Formats: sequence, structure tokens, C-alpha cells
Amino acid sequence: MDPNSTDKTNTPPAEVPTPEVPANPETPETPTPTPVEAAPTPEAPAATPEPTAPVATEAPASLEAAPVTPTPPAEATPFTAGAPEPPKKANTKKIILIAGIAAGAVLLAIIGAILFFVFTTVSKEDYRAAASQFNEVSRSNSKLNSEVSTLSYSTDSATDSEFDETLTAAKDAIANVKTENEELSKLKAVRVGEGGKLYKAFEEKLNPYLAYAGDLVASVEKVRPAMVVCDAVSGTSDAAARVTALKKCSEALGAVGQLPNAEFNTFIGGLKDSYAEYATTYEGISKLSDPYGDNYEQYKTLRDKMYAVQDKIGDASDTFSDGLEARDNEYDVKPSAEALADYLTEQQR
Repeated sequence: MDPNSTDKTNTPPAEVPTPEVPANPETPETPTPTPVEAAPTPEAPAATPEPTAPVATEAPASLEAAPVTPTPPAEATPFTAGAPEPPKKANTKKIILIAGIAAGAVLLAIIGAILFFVFTTVSKEDYRAAASQFNEVSRSNSKLNSEVSTLSYSTDSATDSEFDETLTAAKDAIANVKTENEELSKLKAVRVGEGGKLYKAFEEKLNPYLAYAGDLVASVEKVRPAMVVCDAVSGTSDAAARVTALKKCSEALGAVGQLPNAEFNTFIGGLKDSYAEYATTYEGISKLSDPYGDNYEQYKTLRDKMYAVQDKIGDASDTFSDGLEARDNEYDVKPSAEALADYLTEQQR
């Protein structure tokens, strides 16, 4: 990724007021019906007696009729299942509640529409802010490329303090790209619409690329001690000393163990075996008493074997370089970065 030359915000949603539902009025008490007393039955008028023949043996009949006992007042009958109920009043409490909910729903819909407009409408200022922040991501990535390149050349040549300083700078560069990109991801221009789509494509490339860079730096850090040991091979001229240096190199490479970067892992594992074979072959040649005379055939066989091992080490280095280049192409962020940068530049005009 190297989107260095291109130009490249989000107000939190306003707090939505909760509509108040009108207080429910108390339901008026239903008055208790007053018992109705039945009207007393009026006394019936005395009947006019018909004249009858007097009977000597009986007392004469009374001229007044026997009084009629009035009917006692009727008791109020409580409401029962079979009795008709009084007409019910309208449930105003329920009506008011429904009206309040409906009013609240309408208000929320209006607020939602306003918020949708606010958070999906991108201004030129939004695009300018995003373009500016994208430039920060780009500058941070350029710094990362530089630090990783320096680190790769310092694995065996730099002093320990120089290597540690470069290693720290590379790790900080990775962290800085992540931080700047996180700030970019918060801006409105890259969260909605076409800007959101382009940013998503960019981030889908950037995240694996940063993970790959992290694995590469961690692998270099772990390989560094073995590289220092193996570098001593080139500084020996005595045959015995060279054999010893080759064996130590193979042992140091074997002590590296698993590496997070796959290409580094394959490369170091192959070097370990090749240097072990190189040491054995070189040692065999150094022990020949007359390599160009009586031991010439043995020398020739060992020499050809040593050449083959040297070729194997060279081929492994080439394969390692090709593998890293292929991974660089796989994690290439440049196309998606350029597409996003071009869009942000165009929209802010």
C-alpha cells in the first residue's frame, strides 16, 4: 500500500426526548343506588253491606270492614347475574392512554426521520475531514514501509542496540497506522453511502496487511540471534573454524522454532538442514590429506556435493524472496486506497 499522494466526520445522535403520556384521570365512582321503598298499599274502602235478615241467635255484624295490613317496604335487590346492569361509562383512561401512545409514536417517527437525514447527509466539510485523516493513514503507512525495510537489512549487520531501536520503530509504525485508521473509521464520509462502501473495501485489505506486517516483524525479531551466529561463517578463513561456525549456524537456526510468518518459517527450516549438510561436506574436504592427488576422486565428490548445497541455499533465498513478493501482492492495499482517496478528493470540491 502506498496511497501517499491523495487527499482524503460524526456527530453523536441527539438525545431523543421521551414523550410524556398524559396522566390518566381517575374513573369517577359509580354511585350506589338508593333502595326504593315500595309505596304502602292504601286501605281499601269499606264495602257497603247488603241488608240481610236479622238472625236472632247471632250478634249483629260490624259496620266497619277489617283493616287491611299495608305491604311492608320492598328491600333493594343487589345486582345478580340475572339482573339488568346499569349502562357503563366510556373507558376514558384507556382512550387517553392509546392517544398518548399514538402521539409518542408519531413524534418518534418524526425524530427518527430527522436523525436519519442528519446522519446520512454528508457535507463537503465531512469529506474534507475524511480526506485529511486519510492522508494521516497514508503517511503512517509510508513510515511503516520505511521502518520494515530498515529492519530487514539490520538483522545481521546492525548492533544489538541499533536493531532494537529499529525493531521498536517498526512496531510503533504498525500501531500508528491502526490508530490513524481507527480515527478515519469514525468519520461520517466513510460510514455512509458510496464512501462507506469504498472504505469497507479499503479496510478489508488494510487489516490483513497490518497483520501480515506484524507477523513479519515478529519473525525478524525471533530470527535475529541465529542470523548473528550465521554471519560469523563468512568471517572465518581457517577450515576447522569454518566447520565449527557452520555447525553453530545450523544449531542456531534449529533453535529458532516456529515463526508467525509462513515464508520465514519455511526458509529458516530449510537453511538449518542445508547448513548442517554444508558443515559435514566441508569438514570431509578439510580432512583430505591429498585432495588434488591420491584423494582427488573423494575431493571431487565432496566438492560437487558442497556446490549443490550452496545452490540449495541460494535457491531457498530466491524462493523466500519470491514468497514475500507474492504475499505483498496478496495484501496490496494500493488499489482500494486509491479508489477511496479519489472519491474523497472529488466529493470535497
